[in-house]
Amino acid sequence: TVEASAVDIGPAGPTDPPATSTRPQPKTNRRLHVEMDGQDYQLVVSVAPAKEGHLYVRPLKGGPRLLAPAAALKLRGFVSR
Repeated sequence: TVEASAVDIGPAGPTDPPATSTRPQPKTNRRLHVEMDGQDYQLVVSVAPAKEGHLYVRPLKGGPRLLAPAAALKLRGFVSR
């Protein structure tokens, strides 16, 4: 009787399976910083855009979300806390 194993046996011998974390990783509230027309915004990913090729953004200083053409946005990184 042959039992299946989680260890792969390759031409050089057995190899360990890729390591995975058993503890759940804490979720961080990371927000993407984008720029449009020289103004800073955060990307809104919780709402699907109403038009194809567009994304919702919200000014970093606060305010209502805006529908913006994706081609007009420049990714700047993550929003600083």
